[in-house]
Amino acid sequence: MSVGPEDYCLSLGVEPPDEGSELFYAVSQVVTICKTVKIRPHGLLGSVAGFRDLGGFERAARRGRQLGTEGAGCIHPDQVPILHKVFSPVPESVQYARRAAQACEEGEARGTSSANLDGKMVDIPVYFRAKLILERAEAIDAVEHRKAEALARNS
Repeated sequence: MSVGPEDYCLSLGVEPPDEGSELFYAVSQVVTICKTVKIRPHGLLGSVAGFRDLGGFERAARRGRQLGTEGAGCIHPDQVPILHKVFSPVPESVQYARRAAQACEEGEARGTSSANLDGKMVDIPVYFRAKLILERAEAIDAVEHRKAEALARNS
């Protein structure tokens, strides 16, 4: 589920802003509702119309990601790699997620509800966030593997 930035701004009677401020409330509401009912929220805090401004598109996608969106639509093939980059966990966060999950599981085995990792507390919410990062990374790896196999078959 997502908010169409152009449509929403039209209904407000405003131009879609570069920084996405007019979209903040609507995208926040979509994220909150979607997360509650286990639907993946998509969206940007900015317009997709300026498809040649890839830097602006990336900033809009990052702002949406920071609000909790899990993907976004685009209107030009040049925008696809940007969405992949923004909505994919970086290798460092995947490595930390592995370590955090392991630390929490080891702590639980010792009978504690939290653990210390690099001077930071790892408790249940951190553990669940780590598991989500790992699941997302595994899903992306699986898709990339299937794409590589398909390309190899068609070559």
